[in-house]
Amino acid sequence: MRFVTLFSLVLIPWLPVASGADPRLASQRPADNTQLEDPSWVRCGGPPGGLGYDVRISPRDPNLMFVTDAFAGVFRSEDGGATWVPSNSGITTRSGFSADSIPVFSLTIDPNNPRVIWVGTQNARGIFRSVDEGLTWTPKFNGIIEVGLSVRGFAVEPGNSDTVYAAGEISSFDWSGEIKLGREFDLTKGVVYKTTDGGENWTAVWRGDNLDRYIWIDPRDHNVIYVSTGIFDREAANSDPVNEGTPGGVGVIKSTDGGATWSQINNGLSNLYVGSLFMHPDDPCNRRASSAPPATTVSSGELPSTTLTASGWTVPTATPSPDRVARIATCRIPGRSTSRDPKKGAGCETPQLFSDTTCPARRTSTSSKML
Repeated sequence: MRFVTLFSLVLIPWLPVASGADPRLASQRPADNTQLEDPSWVRCGGPPGGLGYDVRISPRDPNLMFVTDAFAGVFRSEDGGATWVPSNSGITTRSGFSADSIPVFSLTIDPNNPRVIWVGTQNARGIFRSVDEGLTWTPKFNGIIEVGLSVRGFAVEPGNSDTVYAAGEISSFDWSGEIKLGREFDLTKGVVYKTTDGGENWTAVWRGDNLDRYIWIDPRDHNVIYVSTGIFDREAANSDPVNEGTPGGVGVIKSTDGGATWSQINNGLSNLYVGSLFMHPDDPCNRRASSAPPATTVSSGELPSTTLTASGWTVPTATPSPDRVARIATCRIPGRSTSRDPKKGAGCETPQLFSDTTCPARRTSTSSKML
């Protein structure tokens, strides 16, 4: 059994943190609010930090920004990021060896009402809602049954803030009662939760063999929902850790009845770890995804896109310019690390980008995205 414990520490050059900040920070900050020529680093105190996940900017006020940290909670800036303050009043979930970490993982601003914000915690059952732009929070996780659920994001129905979907990751310990590792990472399952009463009650509408990553609601028909599953540093519960050729996975799932039933739409996908999914805010027919198997990263550049036609995911005929093609891919496999040209593909499967053109173009400005 392998156990790895990671600790990190946030060190911030002169950026003052209002709550518990080191008093030396005030004297180090320039009067004209410019960057120091030779800034020193000062420990700000508080629990360990550094596991940031979401950075969000309010559509109402571009100077209002949020960042989540799975050790220190929500941080809020009202001056475009020049200064930050922790904003965790009402977030009661705690974790860590000393039970003082605030494991806020994801943050989504309601596109219908940017004063409403949702946050989800990591490895600890917790969903919280703010109605005052992140100043205070109220717990909203009635119906969430997994004790160690990680909420990776939310999607709010366009025009209806009471209906919200949450994308979840269920650790191997949570679904099996013991830690189960694959080739390198935790064997995870996934769940999509839905509320129709603003978070007062949640119901699981999908469960499967890999974590849920992104959720998109079609603005033309709110019953149509797309969810991507998988990410590079987790392994699907249905994978075979013994045989490297069986990575498992779920891929992209779709519902046409508001989450009552689901189907996989994976025809043509080279692997089923779809770590990214995007719907164009003005053209919901323009849906793009990227996939990469676990333990694989791209070190530089960008890979050519592929297209989802009526028959499935395919590579487009257009050839990207050379400066937009990834040159090197690094495969991290237990016991060895190799760098290979993705054109040769010798034992190294690189991430691929996909686009969906299966529906007629129809422009709109009310798309809902999981942010």
